[in-house]
Amino acid sequence: MELILALLLGGGCVAVGSWAVRRHRRRAGARSAERDDASPRSRQSPGREAERGEPERGLDDLRPDDVVTHDGDWLVTGVAHLSESGVTWLECRLEDASRESWIVVHPADPDGVLIGQRVTDLAVAGGRPSDSLDHQGAVFRLRRFGRAVVQVQGQLDGRHLAGECGYWNYDAAGDARVWFRQMGDEWSYYGGQRVARHLVGYLPGS
Repeated sequence: MELILALLLGGGCVAVGSWAVRRHRRRAGARSAERDDASPRSRQSPGREAERGEPERGLDDLRPDDVVTHDGDWLVTGVAHLSESGVTWLECRLEDASRESWIVVHPADPDGVLIGQRVTDLAVAGGRPSDSLDHQGAVFRLRRFGRAVVQVQGQLDGRHLAGECGYWNYDAAGDARVWFRQMGDEWSYYGGQRVARHLVGYLPGS
């Protein structure tokens, strides 16, 4: 009789122990799932590209109908792809209601972009821009110039056309920038600043 009682008690302890182990494992699994759900990676919603199975894009891959956010929400109306010696960069026209702006995205500057507007108080004399110029109380020095091949997407300004473009880029102290573009006999002048990329938002078009 005592042997039977001992066997019954031993079996009961094993059953209780197994139940306790299973309960502990279930609780541990639930806590792990909660931690995964609370992690920043889990809280991020996939972009439209990820939902469609396309690679995610960024500022280096802007297209018409994308939106750039910086001092407002700017619709990308057109993109000019400028290529020189195997390097391609983007110059995009942005529109916010009645305002126009431009963004220049160059792979040589992975941490910043140029954002500015067309200016009317600059001009080229003698057919070639000078090595330095004064603009809005600052002295700008010519940093880079050359000629690039242009391809166009969307609606620009009628001056960025497919073909060949001359460019002149100027720097001043700090982040102030000026850049000139020449297509045929047409000149365009822009003034703005270099902006850190992490301060510029981006939303892909639908």
